[in-house]
Amino acid sequence: MAEKLEIGQLLSSRLCHDLISAASAVNAGVELLGEDGGDDAGALGLMRMSATRLTGRLSFFRAAFGAGGGRQGELSFGEARSLAKDWFASGKVTLDWMEAAADAPAAAVKALMVMVMIGEECLPRGGVLAVHVSTLPDGIGVAVQARGVGAALREATAMAMAADCPVSELSAHNIHAYYAQGLAHHLGGVIEAAVGDDEIQLAALFPA
Repeated sequence: MAEKLEIGQLLSSRLCHDLISAASAVNAGVELLGEDGGDDAGALGLMRMSATRLTGRLSFFRAAFGAGGGRQGELSFGEARSLAKDWFASGKVTLDWMEAAADAPAAAVKALMVMVMIGEECLPRGGVLAVHVSTLPDGIGVAVQARGVGAALREATAMAMAADCPVSELSAHNIHAYYAQGLAHHLGGVIEAAVGDDEIQLAALFPA
């Protein structure tokens, strides 16, 4: 029970950390509006952009980490793709995710969404994040390819995805990777990582 509580606390810390910057930017815009001689148009633009980013992240997190699915209680790869496009709309990483008609359990879609988060973290200088979903004879195959200068998989993230990762090695910085691997194991699959020159690949097969 203590380990489950710690995992829940770490996951909450991670989500709050990712949301606070966008929320702070909205607050900064409000403060600019209150200043004499301030740039009201610039402040409103900052608030609008930050609020859009905050809403997009909240929607993404609700789908990827929430108990339910998407808008109708289920979650599809198409909806995950739409949410991911909103996530990457104003960042330095370009999302390349072709539409896929494959049906899969919500847990598989959630796992892929978190793999996308991990892929973005592998590109500190920006780059291209390619997402692939394929219907295979053995099940649904998903892959995330992060390409860019200096692409790297954090050691702590790789540790969190290891089969024997102890809870003591988890933190707010890698708990999402542990969560994604847990979803994959629940479906009878495993997320595997491959490291190349300026490229990181994450892939999983979810049995039919």
